[in-house]
Amino acid sequence: MMKKLIALMVVGVLLVGVAACGTSGGTGAGEHVETKSRSSTAKPKPSPAESSSKAAEAAAPENNADALKTAVKQYSDAFFNGSGMGAYALLSQRCQAVNDEATFETNVVAVGQQYKGALPMMTSISVNVTGDTGTATYSYDRGNFDQANQPWVFERNGWKYNQC
Repeated sequence: MMKKLIALMVVGVLLVGVAACGTSGGTGAGEHVETKSRSSTAKPKPSPAESSSKAAEAAAPENNADALKTAVKQYSDAFFNGSGMGAYALLSQRCQAVNDEATFETNVVAVGQQYKGALPMMTSISVNVTGDTGTATYSYDRGNFDQANQPWVFERNGWKYNQC
């Protein structure tokens, strides 16, 4: 549940757009998070080994379709909102190596200024995941920003945009 809550906060802050290189806004679909109350029946405390194993599991990033969708939305939002640093952080190592950080950030900031207050909204998204690679296909309510089979790679504890 904590992962979902953190992911929702990150999506809200970084929802990113990918125009030529990115996309935009959220899907508009809300996400419901349920909480379960604990019963008063006490369960035995886990051993230290079990506790650390569960903590490691909880801290491990998710390499699945939902996590990829979240990353795509984050990149799209960062791109259209002009968050150059946010968008650059979501590039794969390979793409960071071929894109000068300062130039990339300057270009993304310019895109953000262009769409300020009128961000294209993502209307659909589908992804395919195979191991540490994936593709995303998504569309927007306007503009020529739709993407088909956009490549992504899971590295550095998360999904990274890999089209450069």
